[in-house]
Amino acid sequence: MKNAMPYNERISWDDVAKLPDFSRIYTEAVKKAGIWKHLEKLYSLKLLDKPARILDMGGGSGTLGILLEKEFGPLAEYTNVDCDKQELEKSPGRRLHGSYTHLNELLGEEEFDYVFCLSPSDNSGISRAAINSMIRDGQGADPFGTDLVSMTREADYNSRQLKSYLILLNAAFSVANGGMFIRGGFIPKDALKGTKEKLNELGFQLYEEDHLKLSRDACRMVVSFDVQNSGETLSPSELERVALFYEQRFMLATFVKAKGTNKIRLLKKIDDASRRFAEHHSYLEVQDRFWG
Repeated sequence: MKNAMPYNERISWDDVAKLPDFSRIYTEAVKKAGIWKHLEKLYSLKLLDKPARILDMGGGSGTLGILLEKEFGPLAEYTNVDCDKQELEKSPGRRLHGSYTHLNELLGEEEFDYVFCLSPSDNSGISRAAINSMIRDGQGADPFGTDLVSMTREADYNSRQLKSYLILLNAAFSVANGGMFIRGGFIPKDALKGTKEKLNELGFQLYEEDHLKLSRDACRMVVSFDVQNSGETLSPSELERVALFYEQRFMLATFVKAKGTNKIRLLKKIDDASRRFAEHHSYLEVQDRFWG
């Protein structure tokens, strides 16, 4: 296992991003976006003085930006929005510290030709240790009908769903008409189906959808990184099972914004989803602090 690391060794996102497989994710995403075609069109219209505007939602240390800089130089204008200030400081291009689930607060109504969202971390869940503590202390079968474990799991599920929905709403808000949204990640089939339906409602059409096969070693490292950040622990056999799922379900999907959106209505949707996400997230933090 050439790229595998010991289960107890701490892993940074830089470790993950340096894997050949992960370089390929960004290369494939840029290829599928068709940025060279966009630049050729600008050249034919004598508008090449305007670079391709590219937004990276949760771009971390700017792996995508480094690739764009090498490939396109000044013809691509790269903006990276991330909530991890330490990672963001390593990024090339324009760096904005904050959440990509409320982009209008950082960017106003600025629009981009390409918006990338490649495998963002989801830290909205509750730890398994907290759930196990609830069950151990008898919170999973209350005789009066209040099952705290079920309530918490439902809040956890809703929190993750709302975060995914907020990503789509913010992409719709930030992609210019005729622009593209490139979504990559470990996505179950039903979640990808829901993504297509929501984006279709928001004026997007599916352009291309592909499974990108990653090596098992790369998937093991990503699982280890995710588990480490969530505070969970997995046995080697559990880690292997999750790595297999990751190997089978890394998807790259590209969507074209076919029609304009009502930005006032869209902002109301973002505000509503943000409020509900904050409520669920606060509840989970309280339960995690008490039971974890």
